[in-house]
Amino acid sequence: MKRLRASVIALLISYIIFMPGTFAGIAAGSRTTKQEGTAPDQEEQLKKADLMVAQLESLKFEDAVETASVAIRSYPDNTIFWYVLGSAELQLHHYKEAIRALNETIRLDESLNAELSPGTVATKWRSLGDAYLDSGNAEESITAYKQAVAADKDEARAWNNLSIAYGKLRRNQDAISAALEAVRVEPDKLPYLDNLAVAYLKADKFDDGLNTLENALKLKPDDALTLYHLGGLFAVYGHRKNAEDVYETLQKLDPALAQKYFLEILLPKK
Repeated sequence: MKRLRASVIALLISYIIFMPGTFAGIAAGSRTTKQEGTAPDQEEQLKKADLMVAQLESLKFEDAVETASVAIRSYPDNTIFWYVLGSAELQLHHYKEAIRALNETIRLDESLNAELSPGTVATKWRSLGDAYLDSGNAEESITAYKQAVAADKDEARAWNNLSIAYGKLRRNQDAISAALEAVRVEPDKLPYLDNLAVAYLKADKFDDGLNTLENALKLKPDDALTLYHLGGLFAVYGHRKNAEDVYETLQKLDPALAQKYFLEILLPKK
């Protein structure tokens, strides 16, 4: 939730910096009479945006959808409102609606020749990729994530999620390559290291996976998910005692994950 709020705030700042005097999504210096807004009008849009951010922050996603939908009727070219609508719909698992709204914010940016930062462009494409990925459409998510990293090659979350999408399609080497890019950008990010290890495991590169997990555990020795994957590797290599030690640790850290670990890894196969 914090990441969603941060994304919305970053987009707000980007529009204010790159498009002064026209928050509604019009490229600087190219407003038409219809598009031009007064100062009070812009203030009203900012107030609506602040309300949406507050609703997202308080997990009131239905309210955010309603506020954004109403605001869009008055300001149909405001891409921030479309972005908030798509983000809130995604949180509600309304994938069709989320994809439509996020596509619309990108379409508006392109049609209005919006002068946005690479990071802002990447954030919007990554959000669209997330919507496609969560809806089960890995192919379309890959297309969106590629657009995100093309806009900003240091968009670590897009690289990481691109790796996950590749993994779902069993494109294991592509998954490894994308995961490596995420780790390149943020080498100390534990979820990215963990995902890289998973990509290695799916490609049967167990030694690389083991090394990655060991490096991850140096950052956070008590991370349950990393230990879970490490225990799986111990089991593959036949190190039963080490795998059992991991299970004992997981019971203290995360009993639910420990039970899953026992059933999927420790329980002898019939």
